[in-house]
Amino acid sequence: MKTKTFILIAVLFSSVSLFSQQRGTIVYNNIDNTGSVTTKECIAVDKQTLAPLTKSTYIFDADGNKIEKVVYTWSNSGWVAKQKNEYQCASSNQLASLIYTEWNAEKGEWSDKSEYLLHTYNDGGEWVATSQMRIDNTITNLVTEK
Repeated sequence: MKTKTFILIAVLFSSVSLFSQQRGTIVYNNIDNTGSVTTKECIAVDKQTLAPLTKSTYIFDADGNKIEKVVYTWSNSGWVAKQKNEYQCASSNQLASLIYTEWNAEKGEWSDKSEYLLHTYNDGGEWVATSQMRIDNTITNLVTEK
């Protein structure tokens, strides 16, 4: 379980390292604030050719909590999604859960499976544990009517 968590965290942070490890890149930022939601777009381009390389889109709620991050790479046909992180914060603005989903290039849609990380805190607000589970995105109704 610890190995799976470590691997997932490494994958999540690999998208951040896309910007920091690419030599000779320029990152352009665009921020759109509508009041209730703020969207930040970061596009990395090759410093010499100005060819697009990667794009990350972040969405923040009115309190400044990150609620979504989507990472794309550039191909000849345009931006291709790679991964998506969906965040939920508790009332204390602490990260309560994270859903990590990869793009299924063959189907042209988000994967049917996601990784769900649930964070647990003690009464003092300190992180205690993270539980990880795989979820099936094809199930739309978990409640049945009698």
